[in-house]
Amino acid sequence: MYLAVSEIDPEAFFVSFETSPSGEWVGHSYLPEEERRIEGVDALANALATHLRRADA
Repeated sequence: MYLAVSEIDPEAFFVSFETSPSGEWVGHSYLPEEERRIEGVDALANALATHLRRADA
């Protein structure tokens, strides 16, 4: 997960999620999954936890 913040709106985060490669892509770097804007630290923590749970599955 990559995270960007801005001084203009400190409660907003731009997040880029990646996943581990599998199948025919297993020899490649991590793969882009989703990019989105998240409002607030609690929502950011929830998004990260959800992403990590999926990665564990």
